[in-house]
Amino acid sequence: MLRVLASDLRKLFRDKTFLASMEANVSYALVIAVLLKIVKYFFIHESDLAAEDTCFTFQGISIFLVTASTLFTTISEYSDGCIRNKIISGARRHEVFLSAMICGMIQGLVHALIACFTSVLICFTLSSGFAILTAAEVINYWLLTALVCVTLGGFTTSLIMILGKSRFSYITGIALAVGMKIFSMEILDKLYPENGVCTLTGARLHIYLFFDRFVPYLHVTMPPHWPVADYLAGNLGLLLLATAAGLVLFRKKELQ
Repeated sequence: MLRVLASDLRKLFRDKTFLASMEANVSYALVIAVLLKIVKYFFIHESDLAAEDTCFTFQGISIFLVTASTLFTTISEYSDGCIRNKIISGARRHEVFLSAMICGMIQGLVHALIACFTSVLICFTLSSGFAILTAAEVINYWLLTALVCVTLGGFTTSLIMILGKSRFSYITGIALAVGMKIFSMEILDKLYPENGVCTLTGARLHIYLFFDRFVPYLHVTMPPHWPVADYLAGNLGLLLLATAAGLVLFRKKELQ
């Protein structure tokens, strides 16, 4: 297991797709911060930029970035024949699967850490500091973001290990990320409307609240507002489900 994992990690940090996704992570945050600074200065005639405007830009793209990163790196393992070669060379299927899933989780963690460090750098250089949020609230939001990125990295990897290198893998991974992003906007709009109060009732209200509390895809859409235990239950639950399903289905999968 450790031999397979060490090999996978070495390959991961040399993977061009993963390196490109990290560059995109940093570039996106910097571009957004500079654009906001320019717009405020030239169009609103304000030189100060609140840290709240730039600190959490990653949360808006985190689902897509982590999904795309793990999606393409895992599919490349199939395309290059690496997974088949590992099994032929003596690695057990559950070792190959768990190693791939751990690498996916590490990808999510790395993206969250890079985004956090970039955000801190931008806050100290381009903004005037936080106007509303406290240090504890900022830290909690980033810790939750890291947890969600780890979960989505592992979940997406498990999904691709089950589906293989077919076009259906690309469609499923991307469609799930896009669909959950759209659904999360619908849920937030109904549960926390900008004007007025929530008008949902009955089963629909309970379903929306369940997704808001326990589904990791929605946890990065706004700062933490549920108990920590709920966030942990949702993320660990999805990881355990992905792990159990993956171990069973990958063991039966035919590799070409």
